[in-house]
Amino acid sequence: MVKHGEKLYYSIFRVLTRTTGTEVALKARCSTGLTVTEYMGSHLSYQTAEMTQAWIDSDKVISCSLRNDDKLKEDSLVYLQFAMLYTTHAGDRMIRIFNYQWRVCKTLYNYFKSVDVEACS
Repeated sequence: MVKHGEKLYYSIFRVLTRTTGTEVALKARCSTGLTVTEYMGSHLSYQTAEMTQAWIDSDKVISCSLRNDDKLKEDSLVYLQFAMLYTTHAGDRMIRIFNYQWRVCKTLYNYFKSVDVEACS
């Protein structure tokens, strides 16, 4: 019984002390030849150019679907950038930018060969 009480205490502590943002707007941009078709996050799906949410915290995951519109050159680099605008609990408007890059390849073997295994574990 003590274990459950301790777990409940730390769960409530985590919820009350984690950093959160409100009035969240997210926009993804990608390289020529790719298009962002859909955003997914917090169990919802958005098919608009920009995703908005009432709030976000470090326990949330947001992703997007990409569509390949043109033929991409093998071994070229493609880029994806997420920009997130949000308000902190102090009322400051903040922006976070996440940049991703990966190499175009024909087989999954070549893609996974370049993965940093230590970063994924």
